[in-house]
Amino acid sequence: THTDTSGISYITFSPDGSLLCGAGSKIRVWDMISYQEIAIISKQSGHNIRYITFSPDGNLLASADFGNGTVLLWDMTPYYTQINNISLSYDLPATWNLVSMPLQIGYNHPANILSSIQGMFDSVWTYEPDKGWLAYRPGLPGNLNKMLPSRSFWIRMNQTGTLDLLGSPLETKNILLKGGVWNFVGYDFLEPKYVEDFTDSAPDSICIYTYDAKTNKWLRYIKNAPDFLNTLNLLEPGKGYLIWVDFDHTLIVSP
Repeated sequence: THTDTSGISYITFSPDGSLLCGAGSKIRVWDMISYQEIAIISKQSGHNIRYITFSPDGNLLASADFGNGTVLLWDMTPYYTQINNISLSYDLPATWNLVSMPLQIGYNHPANILSSIQGMFDSVWTYEPDKGWLAYRPGLPGNLNKMLPSRSFWIRMNQTGTLDLLGSPLETKNILLKGGVWNFVGYDFLEPKYVEDFTDSAPDSICIYTYDAKTNKWLRYIKNAPDFLNTLNLLEPGKGYLIWVDFDHTLIVSP
């Protein structure tokens, strides 16, 4: 949807990335999940608001009007209620964690996604068949600029922490799997699903692995393998998965 942004001289995101505010002769608010403008909260005839910033908890917005020298505080809590957001939390031990995000989060840079564990991890990694390894390391050069749903990520925690996520539920979609490589796949559902149901339409070559950081064990599922070989029974929200197929395949996923 095209939105007229003329006259805006300054923008800022809410701390959780779900709201974007733009300032000019008025303050305008966008929902970063739907990318829709949801409010105009200030109109200043003849003056321009040159600076806006959120409070650390995101509940207040401060605006500075250089035309008349005033600074105002705006209550932003009503605008969060217009977004169909839910919150999720996952405990991450001090080791490698294979995770995914079953939510659509407005601002998907790793620094925002992982703000609740800032200073508790040293690196994040994922693999894309056409790009190779992508990494985010705070304070160091890296090439991982987005953490998107439907993908899984290795997070190396240097101390135990809780990853807090805020976003909207995802629409169910099919998964494109590249043959002959390990696919880093996220689990997009909010409820667990038996792995046999998830792989019903998958080829016989499909293998799924995940890493349980709490027990320091790999869990696996190999389609049509004897039960004693399979240690992975449930796919769970927040977990990341490595999936292998011999050839390119679209995995049909049902709710």
